[in-house]
Amino acid sequence: MPNQPKTRRRPTRAVTRARLLEAAAAVFSERGFEAASLDEVATEAGLTKGAIYSSFSSKEQLFFEVIEARWHERLAAARLVETDSGPAAGHALGERLAAFTADDPNWHLAFLEFWAASVRGERANVQELRERRRDFRDVIEAELVRAGVDDHAEQLAVLILALSNGLAVERAIDPDCTDGVFAFALERLVAN
Repeated sequence: MPNQPKTRRRPTRAVTRARLLEAAAAVFSERGFEAASLDEVATEAGLTKGAIYSSFSSKEQLFFEVIEARWHERLAAARLVETDSGPAAGHALGERLAAFTADDPNWHLAFLEFWAASVRGERANVQELRERRRDFRDVIEAELVRAGVDDHAEQLAVLILALSNGLAVERAIDPDCTDGVFAFALERLVAN
């Protein structure tokens, strides 16, 4: 039986999408939203620019999907332990979320660059950003309620996101200034 030529198998759509999201996160972190190019993302992923456009309609949509992937990653890691409640739950959540303000300081800068341009009206996506933030706050609120923190869960969800973003900014300037602050703040907030 003669040897048949090996056929090159293309990665599945899900594999391609995952590679693009991982590459985009790295490129956006390194270069910021504005300076990053889709050519750089494609090169980082080892794919073509066409692969990007077969999965994402624009650079903005790709950035939104990176945001979404990072939020889900953080939410999964921040799930409260069933036995935690009250201040202990706040402290545990604060410790888990604090790790994400330190994991990739440049990502937070890219996110804030995108956020600022959206809010200033320099991008047409402010409504989508608002809706995605509301969805994420709803998930955090539901997680707080699941952990037994019913009082003011909606307001606490807003505070958690604000603390996370604010502490990421402070950590980018002075990495040592935020050690233990997130856990301290959430423990106190949940206790009241």
